[in-house]
Amino acid sequence: MRPPSAIHDPFPPHRWAGLARGAGLAATEPLAIALSGGIGSSALVALAAAAHPRPDLVAVHVGGPTAEAEAARELCRHLGVRWVPLEGAHGQPAHLDAVCAWAAQNAYSTIALGDVRPTGEVGGWIHVAARERRGHQTLVRPLRCLSRGELRAALQHVHLPFVDEAETAAQRAHPLAPVGADVLRMDAELAAATALIVWDAPVHLAARRGVTDGYWGGSLARGVLMALPRALRRRVLARLLHEGIGTFVQRAVLEHAVELLSRGRTTRLAMPHGWSLVLRSDRVLLEPPRVARGVHPQQLSLPFDEVWDNPAPSVELTLPGLVALDDGRSIRATVQELGPNCAPLARRLSVELDPRFLPQQLAVRFPRPGDRFHPLGWPKEGSLHGFLAAAGVPREGRERVPIVLADERVVWVAGLRVAEFARVEPRTRARLRLDLVHPLVADAEL
Repeated sequence: MRPPSAIHDPFPPHRWAGLARGAGLAATEPLAIALSGGIGSSALVALAAAAHPRPDLVAVHVGGPTAEAEAARELCRHLGVRWVPLEGAHGQPAHLDAVCAWAAQNAYSTIALGDVRPTGEVGGWIHVAARERRGHQTLVRPLRCLSRGELRAALQHVHLPFVDEAETAAQRAHPLAPVGADVLRMDAELAAATALIVWDAPVHLAARRGVTDGYWGGSLARGVLMALPRALRRRVLARLLHEGIGTFVQRAVLEHAVELLSRGRTTRLAMPHGWSLVLRSDRVLLEPPRVARGVHPQQLSLPFDEVWDNPAPSVELTLPGLVALDDGRSIRATVQELGPNCAPLARRLSVELDPRFLPQQLAVRFPRPGDRFHPLGWPKEGSLHGFLAAAGVPREGRERVPIVLADERVVWVAGLRVAEFARVEPRTRARLRLDLVHPLVADAEL
């Protein structure tokens, strides 16, 4: 767990999914980005390029050999994004006409614009359309919940090139200059203080979420929000909720959440579209709504909505072998012979067991009422439900954690802990390795 003072990556691989959802996009939808080289469009390219998996992405720049063009070209080279320079007049509407024409010729139906909220402005910006039609193209604005100051600080933090002429011109043209310039500078400093506050990946992501679960929500150390003044806390929480849920939250709901945070309360708050904001003593969690899915008859199904009348079936796992879950994850078993004094694996998604204490065939299923488990390092056996709660797995995800069993004894709660009786020691040579394979999550990211 990161301490509240930790510096977050402003362009994590999971952030694009929420921003795209707020603009009505699929996270992997092919995208042509109108890249001017300024703050908004440069941050838009950086966010989409950091996504995992990365969408089919192309950056289109209109204009001659200017400082913006050079910054845009360098940004694309640094991020490995396809760069398309077009000759033409820079600026609306000629700029968009050129980008739309190129996109139509190259089968890109969606064009993303880097329009962002001016620093310090909050009021009417929520009414700016997230998407609109322009001929046969769809224009989207994924960054409308972010401010120019926040994105400037984020780009500077990771040393990405951009040109900030628009903000400089706004400061020079401010009717109250130089007083107005001082106000804008103060707003920019406040934005810089919040720019690096972004959702972490949800807790125990690989253990309880599959590839097909869609938008995953997030988690954040509660101390990060509590370190901010109340007004900034409200602004940051509004932006975080929009990024996660994809829509602006009503002011009354937002004020209630901020009040509970300020009073140190722990509770669960209903958010739009079935989402939940969970206030824990140490973290704030954004949990997505439960989704039903069709189940392939030969794949392991998930017991959604806690319907235990028809408990999840178990599937045989041969050694070596693999079991595919219906949500895109799988569990793989391999037997390997190692040299003496090899330390056991210390990863969340990969563990080693002592095969001497295990049968030749294991089983994989999801939790059932009454399951018992003796976690490694615990003094005695207890309920599996109690272990999942103690491990911090949110209530909605506990029935979605795969477990591996040997003769109905839990040997591994996938992604979390092995059983005490199957532990390996350095002198153990023959080992059974189990891997929870999640195509979108690397073990190093957890």
